[in-house]
Amino acid sequence: MTVRRLLFLLVLGGLWCGAPTPTQAAEQPGDYTVTPQLPENQLQTTKSYFDLLVKPRQRQTLTVTLTNTSKHPARFEVWANPALTSDNGAIDYTQRQAPIDSTVPVDWRQAVTLAKHRYALVGGEKVTIPITLNLPATTFKGRVLGGLNVVKLTPRTKGQLTSRVGYTVAIVLQQHTAPVAPELKLLKAGAQAVNKRPTLQLKFRNPAATIIPNLKFHTTITRQGKTYIDNHANPYQVAPNTTFHLNLGLANHAIVPGTYQAKVVATSGKFFKRKFTRTFTISRQQAAAVNRNTIHATEPDHLWRNIAIGLVAVILLGGGGWWLYRRRQAQ
Repeated sequence: MTVRRLLFLLVLGGLWCGAPTPTQAAEQPGDYTVTPQLPENQLQTTKSYFDLLVKPRQRQTLTVTLTNTSKHPARFEVWANPALTSDNGAIDYTQRQAPIDSTVPVDWRQAVTLAKHRYALVGGEKVTIPITLNLPATTFKGRVLGGLNVVKLTPRTKGQLTSRVGYTVAIVLQQHTAPVAPELKLLKAGAQAVNKRPTLQLKFRNPAATIIPNLKFHTTITRQGKTYIDNHANPYQVAPNTTFHLNLGLANHAIVPGTYQAKVVATSGKFFKRKFTRTFTISRQQAAAVNRNTIHATEPDHLWRNIAIGLVAVILLGGGGWWLYRRRQAQ
């Protein structure tokens, strides 16, 4: 084995081992518990989530125990969801209908299913929830990641919304334990309305079947040769085979049409680093559409106002000149 190949494997191993555990909640909710019953093909028996070594066409039933530890009846909703990356930079197991990225090696919603989604438990009661694992003939490297999301439903009270307290048990599927090299791609850049605020948005994809932990972004965006945004984002935890957005706020200013250039440096740990450069144009129509749907304090794009002021000035000057000319002619 060459020194270069050995170094490459050490780098991958460091990224793999340094990845965060894919559980979403650090603590159980106060009035119910969700406990996975770890099967024989569990890789890490000390973990509180499913970390399974599987084979193509494997069919298996996993189980978790849901316990209502309170003294009162409670209703629960249970779903098996794929792992996504939220725009806040967290691995999200709660999205039931969100589209799955085209790079995912296994369609999670077909491979992991539940026969029942609603449970009603009296105080102190427990129930076993079966999870059906039915894998296709596909072979893959890396991790397929999802989770069992359990939500306690609190009855709606007058004037208040229904409270939903959730807990997730992650489910990791892998056919091989060898690490997979992380990767990152910049797909597009543009302007969007995010939470009613004008935003420059960069869309990224993790096309590899591995978690990218603590992914940090340093983004510089220039317009007309001047720095428009210089941003250091909080670290992202990126799920395998997912897309996500890096949203760059404009300090409550409106979108200005024009041509921009984004330069991004993305790093994870000591060994993963990617650089991107993307030039993009925001048309006047795109800027107007975003600004109409957002709240902003100022409107930096004063072109039409300046044109109107210029026309008024021309009319006034022209009228004044004509008046002086007629006055001299009369004299």
